[in-house]
Amino acid sequence: MADKYAIQHIPGNGKFHLTQLGTRCGLIARGRKDAANLWPRTPQTQQAFRLMDFDFVVLDFDRSDIESGDTSEVMAVLKQLLERDAATKFCERVDLRCTGYDSDSRELWETPEVRAFVQKLDQQFPYWCYFLSRNGEGLLWLTYCLYPLALSQDEKQRLWLPAIRKYIEDRGIPQMTAICKYVGCSDQEAVRLTSGAANYLVNKPLGKYVTDRSTQQGNSPNSGRFPSAAERGEAEAQFYLGSLYFEGHNAPNDHADYVIPQNYELAIMWFQKAAEKGYAPAQHALGVMHYFGQGLPQDYERAANWCLKAADQGHIDAQYTLGLMYYSGQGVTQDYAESAIWCRKASDHGHSGAKTILDLLNSRGVLSGR
Repeated sequence: MADKYAIQHIPGNGKFHLTQLGTRCGLIARGRKDAANLWPRTPQTQQAFRLMDFDFVVLDFDRSDIESGDTSEVMAVLKQLLERDAATKFCERVDLRCTGYDSDSRELWETPEVRAFVQKLDQQFPYWCYFLSRNGEGLLWLTYCLYPLALSQDEKQRLWLPAIRKYIEDRGIPQMTAICKYVGCSDQEAVRLTSGAANYLVNKPLGKYVTDRSTQQGNSPNSGRFPSAAERGEAEAQFYLGSLYFEGHNAPNDHADYVIPQNYELAIMWFQKAAEKGYAPAQHALGVMHYFGQGLPQDYERAANWCLKAADQGHIDAQYTLGLMYYSGQGVTQDYAESAIWCRKASDHGHSGAKTILDLLNSRGVLSGR
């Protein structure tokens, strides 16, 4: 194999030179005109510019292009990535950087011109989740640019999660699923990539990115306690990921390729993580899955235990489910009085099912004198 080189920008003169990097090398490029600007021009430089000769790509967003709003140079490289062989090779092997903002005290994602440039680029190339590395910073600040400008942690929690959900469901994951199918990923690899991208998009902007190495299940010694504010933000994100996989998701246009497949195994994994932080909705979700035997063995006792943890925190649906289980004697000893206690809690917050159970209990005379 021929020696590999990286094309690197020489600041200030618009030219490029070659640097041999040994066994791994990257292309640092602004667009097709890089090939014409190589210096010195030799057979090696022309050979080095073949995209498939590189191990990774760093896209350099130049300030002059950003401020002019010109995405053509970057798009020239991105279009090459969409060729099937390149798309297969550069999955999670692309990173981003901006040049020209070193003296700017603002974060990149706080700069209006950068935000507008990224948002314009995203409309032309929605495949960031597939190509961008989750080890670098490029996907992080690009993600920030796509969400409402939020400076405080409270604003991030309030504004970003709805925006993240919309992006994941309508654009990020559906487009990733489509390109996985295009390059012929196995179902297992597509699920790994999709889950990893959803994990990143939900957790990283909130400062709580859960890596693949931390996905083992198991009971936490803190299981059942109410989470702190920081943990609650992470748990909410994990519960959302579990919900995506529990329900599956079709894109708004019902395109067959743009789906998040239903996957109970991944749903359970994310629900478990959130439940162990004491997050009531996830605890109730696990209880319901045990109750109906959805991806878990049907086990009324475990269902009741999870629902009790959530009901004790005031989760209305869990209170109703627990009241129903006491009414029918599933997983607990049948106890109409206990059923009434939990159903009344849920009914006080407008739960219609709990009101129905209370009516049945009333017809049995259980509520007389109460």
